[in-house]
Amino acid sequence: MSFDFIKCTGTEALSRLKNSALNYPSVNKYPFLVGNQDDLATLQENAESDQGGLARIVGQSLNLDLETWFQERRSTAAEYDLMKTNCWASGRMSS
Repeated sequence: MSFDFIKCTGTEALSRLKNSALNYPSVNKYPFLVGNQDDLATLQENAESDQGGLARIVGQSLNLDLETWFQERRSTAAEYDLMKTNCWASGRMSS
């Protein structure tokens, strides 16, 4: 999988995202915001490639205990205090 990166200021980010989303049908490239270089590095470090295919993913999802999964995520977020350090996770935008 390949990615095209566009560097821009925060003030440009949402308008570029909107324009890219509008162009998605013709260019077949889905836009998303990453953040700064540290956010990109974290994303790349945590990216996993699943070689099992769609059937395996769907099969595993059927056995997922959502309540436990969400509890684990809340515990991890609390442990690392992500709600204060990550404006995307908290819904807050820092200036």
